[in-house]
Amino acid sequence: MDKNKILRTLHRDRKYVVNFCSKYNRIYLYGAGKTAELFYSYLNEEEIPLYGVIVSDGQEKHDFHNLPIFNFSECQIQEDDGIILAMNSANRKTIIPKLVEKGLKKNCFMRGSVFSEQDGFEDASCLLDWHNIKCGSFFESYTLLDNIGEKYGTDKCSEYHDYLRKYEFFISKWKNQSFVLLDLGVYKGASLKTLGEYFLRAEIIGVDIDRECKSYEGENRKVVITDLALWDNITKLAQYNPSIVIDDASHTWGHQIKALFALFPTLPSGGVYIVEDLGTSFHCCDDLPYSDASISAYDLLSAVAEVVTSREFLRNNLYSREIGDISDQIQELASHIDMISFVHGSCVLIKR
Repeated sequence: MDKNKILRTLHRDRKYVVNFCSKYNRIYLYGAGKTAELFYSYLNEEEIPLYGVIVSDGQEKHDFHNLPIFNFSECQIQEDDGIILAMNSANRKTIIPKLVEKGLKKNCFMRGSVFSEQDGFEDASCLLDWHNIKCGSFFESYTLLDNIGEKYGTDKCSEYHDYLRKYEFFISKWKNQSFVLLDLGVYKGASLKTLGEYFLRAEIIGVDIDRECKSYEGENRKVVITDLALWDNITKLAQYNPSIVIDDASHTWGHQIKALFALFPTLPSGGVYIVEDLGTSFHCCDDLPYSDASISAYDLLSAVAEVVTSREFLRNNLYSREIGDISDQIQELASHIDMISFVHGSCVLIKR
């Protein structure tokens, strides 16, 4: 798998960001929140060093990847320094006039950011009310995993997203086997406990960036702390030889796509890979910039599904240029897929 080609395609506005950074001696991030984390991962993969992080006056300073933290008023920015505004649009509206006052607007990357400016993820008016649509009878007999999920309060259960009844249809054959399951994204441990109780003979490995998640270890559950935004960190998870992977991590497009390309090929024949919460491919908001990549996870999976279904080369003329740029990688991935199925909110892939 050509890692660099995939990353070049995923990094939205890569040409503009790389060109901007190449003009300056030192690069600062302005912001230390979620958007800044995404920028940090992006720049890290591009091997672009950061000199420090700027925060607004009065904002609490906290560690950000061991980089120097500067208040805006104390930061001595030179003409050959560049600033990437890693914040949402509301905050930028407050910050930009201050930068203009200091004559620094030309030093800033303000192209909306690397990430999308689209709003509307929380706009309920554009979403179907799935909770008022009764689930069909096909999955009604798959209750065991869902009952365990309800006990532990995971949002995967039928009271919320209703993923577990569908998942059990695909993964029940593994129930009494000894294998490794990777649960990407631990949060408060409910999913980890649910899977651990259902697969009593399996080793359930949760993966999260938050060290507090180690507290959810126990019995057949283990937690690995790593940043799943970075390709090299994801590929290291292959050492566990998973048979099932459930990606319930950041729901960010680039992270979902990198994890799929890096981990699906490592599954054994019959292995199951689930990309969860694909709804973020359709509606995004500024404060949670899921659209960090040039293509959404759903669009990538749709292209994969075409190749799996047709057994032909991808029809590049029907897809975006970015999809076409990695058509070889898509076709290679598809050649290892026995089945791909979209269910409400998720995509399930079975290894050949």
